[in-house]
Amino acid sequence: MNSINIDSNYVYCKNCGYDIGIVDEDSHLVKIWKYDLKLAYEDEIEGCDGDGGELEIEKFRPFLQIYEILLDSVSSTAIRYYLIQDQANDGNFLNIWVFNFGVEIKLLPINFEFKDCLKIMYNKDLNFFKEKNNTFDTIIVPSKVFNDFEQILKDITINLPINLRKMTDWSVSYL
Repeated sequence: MNSINIDSNYVYCKNCGYDIGIVDEDSHLVKIWKYDLKLAYEDEIEGCDGDGGELEIEKFRPFLQIYEILLDSVSSTAIRYYLIQDQANDGNFLNIWVFNFGVEIKLLPINFEFKDCLKIMYNKDLNFFKEKNNTFDTIIVPSKVFNDFEQILKDITINLPINLRKMTDWSVSYL
């Protein structure tokens, strides 16, 4: 662990001081944010013995952190309502309703096909959970993750046909 500094429960790069993760309270293991890393690996070319491959770089989008949490939660607990909060600004939030999963759709304007995805309904109604007495989980994430998640939802919503973008007070999106 020569390349990191740990201060309280936060993990920083020893060289530049960038926040790269946390120390898990339960396991006491270091969790590094995947979206702050670039995975580099050699893509082997057929017929080569390992020295002729091209270097592939894979970058994870920040919103995938929330996607993985939602998918795991729906699969294991069947909870469908979530309050997603920005860690730096608790006034910045999204109500999320995981409406369905395993959905397949094709967005013609951007010629993109989603397979086995989550149908997400979202809004910013501050009183939704209070008024409806719904069971919900709160997920607090770093601003980078929150902002990317909100943007991807909006980007997909805007590419849906106009009559499919809203359902009552909810905006519709897919992940």
